[in-house]
Amino acid sequence: MRVLATRHGTPVGEASPTSFVEYLDGDTVPRTLENFEVTGDTALLATDTFADGRHTGADTTAYSLADGRLGGSVSHETGTGMMQVVVGADATTGHTLVAHHPFAGGALPEVDLRDTATGERVRLSTLDPDAGTTSVYYQGGVVDPARHRAVVVTYNAVTGVDRLWTVDMATGAVSAPVPVNASSPGRAFSNVSVDALTGVFFVATSGTMGPCLSGRVPYAAVRFDAGTHTVSPLANMPLCTAGLLPDGKGGKVYVAAGPTTPDYSSGAFPTSTWRTADQGDLSTGGAADLGTRGVHWPVLDTLHHVAVVAHLYEAATSGDNNALSEVTVVNPDTGEVLARHPVANIVNSTLAVSNFESTSRRGLFLDPGTRTAYLVNPWANGLERIRY
Repeated sequence: MRVLATRHGTPVGEASPTSFVEYLDGDTVPRTLENFEVTGDTALLATDTFADGRHTGADTTAYSLADGRLGGSVSHETGTGMMQVVVGADATTGHTLVAHHPFAGGALPEVDLRDTATGERVRLSTLDPDAGTTSVYYQGGVVDPARHRAVVVTYNAVTGVDRLWTVDMATGAVSAPVPVNASSPGRAFSNVSVDALTGVFFVATSGTMGPCLSGRVPYAAVRFDAGTHTVSPLANMPLCTAGLLPDGKGGKVYVAAGPTTPDYSSGAFPTSTWRTADQGDLSTGGAADLGTRGVHWPVLDTLHHVAVVAHLYEAATSGDNNALSEVTVVNPDTGEVLARHPVANIVNSTLAVSNFESTSRRGLFLDPGTRTAYLVNPWANGLERIRY
């Protein structure tokens, strides 16, 4: 936005500096938003509070998507030094799974199952208590509400091995861990997704800052059957993979990839790509060019058979001195861009100010019935709505 002085409809002076308008679509949180998950018409917002360089508290709070009002607290902690990430909720069991990880290190990650309505704790479990080290880090997770279970992944920085843990959403019981990359340790896997039809989970490495273009670190994914506790062999993924998106039919996995910043050495800054992989062996096909940069949070609208992603930069960024971020609508089968909506600002919320994580945690959800997208707002202290 720029302000222009006019007389009789004609500009009579220089324009003001550029700015942007932020829509206030609902209540904001007076804390740092870590992530949010959506179940039905309710979002669950995980937040942390800091003071004088210390972590002082953590909350997971309900938020009504209908009227934008904050509701009751599902989880509230003070004095533990443990940050919170909401993994997801299961409407049938009435439970929400929250992951804890230490702000200053020195403690193992935890999963905390809570009653969504009352906030009462069902079960708190420490992950990897036999590791012999506290250098074990929570990476990501997702809930499968159809089968009332969740899968979370941790990374052991001493051994370089990632492990998958299945959590019962009714009782909070945690399974024995299953290693992901014992044959090729050293890379953290953090992007976790689940196919709605089959209940098969997909777990991938991620990381989209400029060094991802160097090729010095591999990108890979595995298929995890939580019923049999078996993991497929590692399959190669494209550099700068941002997220895997199962098609919900047991057939395909869509792969969004692309850097969020230029390569720090060469200055190269390629545009984002879209690929289709086979769910069986995770072999990927050719890349379709999405035409802009900084892809985040791929989500599928099965009602209209479109995929929606957020991009840090709109397609017209190079020629627009007041450019915004973009919500991009894609044909998932071909990667064809169907629509571009440069109506958001996620540069502030992810890179410039609040550091909202862009690959292992989701910041974009859809309501296909109204074609409404819910997106983390520019200051990462609430949500905003857009139509796609």
